[in-house]
Amino acid sequence: MNSELSQIDRIVREVIRRLEQPSSGAAVSTPVAAMPDATTLRIEDRVVTGDLLNGRLENIRRVEVRHDAVVTPLVRDLLREKDVQLHRVTQRRGKTPQRWLLVEQQKVRAEALHSQLTANDEAWTLATDWQQLIDSVAAGDVAVVVTSAWAARVCQANRHETVRAVHVVDLTSLEQALEQADANLLVVNADQVDEAAVVQIALQFVGSSKP
Repeated sequence: MNSELSQIDRIVREVIRRLEQPSSGAAVSTPVAAMPDATTLRIEDRVVTGDLLNGRLENIRRVEVRHDAVVTPLVRDLLREKDVQLHRVTQRRGKTPQRWLLVEQQKVRAEALHSQLTANDEAWTLATDWQQLIDSVAAGDVAVVVTSAWAARVCQANRHETVRAVHVVDLTSLEQALEQADANLLVVNADQVDEAAVVQIALQFVGSSKP
């Protein structure tokens, strides 16, 4: 398994290196920023591989990467093994957050729900999976998840430092969530809220969200 992850790590590193290579043929090397403290390692590279972290995690409890960084599976496993937190640096304030939608309930039509949202706000994007959505919210975006496993998803989401997930069922609970927690991720119970209500909640959510 480790050999497969190492191979993926090398492939990702090589692909990114070639994509970022200028026309002159000289490779671009992105420096690593100075650590904000002795237990935090901040990395500014576009792609974070196992080789980049090799020998640099001693006494490190937190690794900070760019919000759009590509983090290889080997790195995720390495950090998990060493109990090191991975943190994506939030986008600059002032930038309009992207809106994400994830539907994890078959009875809710994801494409139809997405179409209703984009008819009112083109910024909505349908997430492919939970990890993509969480990484995006951690980087400064906002999101709505429609699921029956709402309690589990709230708990999982709030393990991330910059994610503020709440369970909402109507506009009243949404207003409370924004006022009390400045929520950036709404988890909607698919067994309790229909599609029309989800659209109403989602549009009110992004209308109230501030960059």
